[in-house]
Order: sequence, then C-alpha cells, then structure tokens
Amino acid sequence: MERDRDTETSAAGEAQVAALLRLAGAAPALSEEELQPAREAARAVWRGRVRQRTARRQQVWTVGALAASVVAIVGVAWWMRRPVTPASPITIAALELSSGGVTVEPIPATPPRGAAPTLLAGTVLTSAADGRAALRLPGGASVRLDGSTRVRLVSPRALALEAGALYVDSGALPGAQIEIDTPLGRVTDLGTQFEVRLAPTSAASPELRLRVREGEVRVDADGVIHRAEAGSELRLTPDGSAQRAAVAADDAAWQWAARAAPAPEIEGQTLQWFLDREARELGLRWRLVEPRPERAPGEIVLHGSVEGLTPDEAIDVVLTGSGLRGERAAGELLISSVAR
Repeated sequence: MERDRDTETSAAGEAQVAALLRLAGAAPALSEEELQPAREAARAVWRGRVRQRTARRQQVWTVGALAASVVAIVGVAWWMRRPVTPASPITIAALELSSGGVTVEPIPATPPRGAAPTLLAGTVLTSAADGRAALRLPGGASVRLDGSTRVRLVSPRALALEAGALYVDSGALPGAQIEIDTPLGRVTDLGTQFEVRLAPTSAASPELRLRVREGEVRVDADGVIHRAEAGSELRLTPDGSAQRAAVAADDAAWQWAARAAPAPEIEGQTLQWFLDREARELGLRWRLVEPRPERAPGEIVLHGSVEGLTPDEAIDVVLTGSGLRGERAAGELLISSVAR
C-alpha cells in the first residue's frame, strides 16, 4: 500500500516537471562539474526516504514484538494461575482391628459395610495404655500396635515408630517386607515375625529393643549394621552400644501381639488351615499324637466364627468342636482325639 502511494506521488511530480520544461524550452547542456551538486542533492533525498521507510518498518516490528511479549506474559500468568489437580492420596494400610483407646489422625473415611477403614500416607495412630490395633499393608504384612504406641504411616512399605512397640508379620509374602524408622536406627525385615520397641530407660532417650521370632532383621544405626536372627533379642542404647540375648518363639513377651491379631474367618476353612495360622500366632508348631483323630485335619471343614477370641481361646473352641484336644509342650501344640 505504501509503495503504491510513493509511485503515484512520483508520477505526478514528473508530469509537473515535464510541463515546466516545455515552457522553458531547450536548456543548454551542462558540464559534469555542474551536474555533480544535483546528483548529491538527489542522493540525500533518496537516503532520507530510505531512513523514513526503515524507521516505519522498525516501529511496526517493535509493536509486533511488544504484542508477542504481552501474549507470552499473559500465557505464563494463566499457566501459573491455572488450577493444579492434586495427586491422588496413597493408601498405606487397612485398619483391621482397634480396641481400647486408639486415635487415628486424620480420621479415616467411613468404609462400605463390612470393609476395613483405609489409612492414607501421613496418618498417625496413637494407642493408649489399654489400646491395641492391627493394620494390613498392601503387600500383605500384618502390623500390630501395642499400648502406649505412636506410629506414622509414611508409605506402603515404610513406617515411623515414635513411641511404644510394633509387631510385624510379613511371613514369606513377596513384596511384604517393610522398613521402620526409629530415633536409633532403621529396621528392615527379611520375611519374618518380629517386634521393635522403644523401651524407656533411665536416660532421656529410650533404647531400641528388637526381638525376632522368625526370619532375620537388619538395623542400620547411622551406618553401623546390626543383624538379628530368629530366637534372638538385640538392644541398642543411645550411646551406640549393643547387647544380645535369646528369646523363645513362644515366650510370654509375644502374648500382646497375639491378642492384637484379627480373628480369622473360619467358615468353610479346614482345620489344618486354622491350626497352621493360629499356632504360628503363638509361636508353636502343631502335630498329631496318640490317640490320633479318625480324620486328618485337612479333611475337617469348619463352620461358625471365632470373632472376639484370642488365638489360645479360638484353638480350644475349634478343637473341642472337632472332637479333639490340644496340649502345649516344649514349643509344640500336640493334637489328639478326646479319649472315650
């Protein structure tokens, strides 16, 4: 558009100059020296025109760049202010049992009928002196809280024990191993049953007491690795010293964990399945002795419920209902028929 206007103006000017030359008549020829000033003047006018057009183009480019900058700034502001979709909360555990004084923060959502409440990452459970709780982690591990315990759920495989004691039964389940952080070290299990407790001492800081019922447990205490195997107890004091002792699988010290175990659903299960489960809760091995039952435990199908009973009580009730009896002896549960 601009170039067309310049062309029209130039043509009009040339027509006026032609008319004046016709009126003036033929002009005498000019020498090269006389023509030089005119040529310099023409060049000056041409340079001025070029500078004006360049300036106009730069103005247009500058306005365009400013507009692009404004668009970019508005885009960044929109991106920064756009709503951010929060990540889905991570489910850490299911609360299978809670008795006595147990508080859960934050309070879990009400589950569907018959389902256990689910606990999310960051949940803190605190039990009173008479409180007990049992959790089921996604990998299948069972975690129980003793009285006067405080634990924080970090991830599906990590817990932080701040006070009291935890009992863990991860068994041989793949992916069930967990880590427990304590003020005196990080406890990692290798498919086992164990207790980790922050026990009070005369000093300001508690000691870490680890009891292993089955399998093996490792403790990383500021880079110093301690291992504890089945049947052993490891004590770590705040000054870093370690002491070891023996503890039997059926020692009375494990009773609290058995009382905190959720009752199994026995309807339709075999007696063998039940004995395997409940004897393990008590740290016992079971076997048949004389007089032997007429039917093998794997052939006896159970009915009913043992809800609200401890493993000891449940074993007595189920064996009696099956026409059998059980007797403890040297870490074993001896099963026989009732004498007629």
